[in-house]
Amino acid sequence: MALERAYFNLLEIIADLYEEAENALDEENDNDASLLFAQADRLYITAENLESIIAEQRE
Repeated sequence: MALERAYFNLLEIIADLYEEAENALDEENDNDASLLFAQADRLYITAENLESIIAEQRE
């Protein structure tokens, strides 16, 4: 299912963003880290919503 592929791809992107945010923190680049964490958090909410849609379609 296309939505499931999109969901799993989105999870990979979110993980990458969190990893890059942690790297930015390690480099003491707080502004970049903050932006990356914020974007990852937003995408995580989108992923949760997408997961709900997928579950509803299975019913």
